[in-house]
Amino acid sequence: MFKSFFVVVAGLCFASDFCVVSGQSNPRESKSRESARQLLDVARRGLNLVERKVPGSGEAYVDVWTWSKRVLNAELAMSRNREERVVARERYLQQTIKLERAARRLLEQQVMLDEQVLEAEYHRCEAQADLDAERQTNVQSRK
Repeated sequence: MFKSFFVVVAGLCFASDFCVVSGQSNPRESKSRESARQLLDVARRGLNLVERKVPGSGEAYVDVWTWSKRVLNAELAMSRNREERVVARERYLQQTIKLERAARRLLEQQVMLDEQVLEAEYHRCEAQADLDAERQTNVQSRK
């Protein structure tokens, strides 16, 4: 009985030492992180693909926004701290600003409707509000 207990304890110690040496505090966490990294990779490839579409089409706008949001969500899942979350949200805000400008140009060219431009403006405002909230959380956590 004592020998089997010792073997189990020794095995657990080896496993925990392996995790500490390899920099992984939890094997489940590393699998989750790997899945999140794969998701981010796919989202970035999707965004790159749709950004090459004809810029003057409403379809391209919708696709770029959808893939931009997917990249943001994947980056947030990968973030290890609030600073990384702020950077991801800042990057996404810049993307929504560009998309809103593009939507306004498409409206002038009568390719988009007013409602679609309003939606672009909403996405930009939402991105700004989320960034402001993330920054506020950042400031409060430092106090």
